[in-house]
Amino acid sequence: MSIRSLAIFLHRLRTDELTPVGPVSDGATLARLVAEPPPALAALLAAHVEALLATWPGGASLQPRSIPASALWVAAALNNLIWAVQRPDPRLLTITLRLTEALPVADDLATALAYHSLLRHLARIDPTEDWRPVVQRMLERCPLSSAWLPRRQQPLSSLLLDLLRQHPVQAALRDRWLILLPELIVAQRIVPLACATANAELGLLLDDLRVQ
Repeated sequence: MSIRSLAIFLHRLRTDELTPVGPVSDGATLARLVAEPPPALAALLAAHVEALLATWPGGASLQPRSIPASALWVAAALNNLIWAVQRPDPRLLTITLRLTEALPVADDLATALAYHSLLRHLARIDPTEDWRPVVQRMLERCPLSSAWLPRRQQPLSSLLLDLLRQHPVQAALRDRWLILLPELIVAQRIVPLACATANAELGLLLDDLRVQ
């Protein structure tokens, strides 16, 4: 049931629906997701990455040849996080915390894209206080997603800087934050492109510049 639930969740998430049909909490199922990823789930992950890249200028050039199975753990954790918003469950929280602790860091482009294609939806989720460590752990595993959800005083990650050398990633992050200013040409004059693409807190920075 857990794998079917995750498949339905990923299918719905592909159309921006945050509606899981059940938790993914069985230990054997979670282990199988990485050891023997079901083809149907792998195809759904690929669809999420394609949807992400379709929104980026030149994003097709970053299409990975394969999607890391560890992204299915991200999907399971995200599924459980949303499920728990309406149905608090201390046992599910414990399982999901352990899952995110075991989640490998997105230290290559394919993994970063796979994680971020799912974690970009975090902005629409309002977790309860006890589930916020789950969110924090997932963001720690994916510096690219941290850049989309910036926070003050957050040190830049070397992994993020490596990703920002990819032009489509660079352009997408720049465009995400430069629109905070009324005119693009003004933003480009105030904030050099190198700074704009390397600063994971650019949104708050540009907002400060606008009111000065």
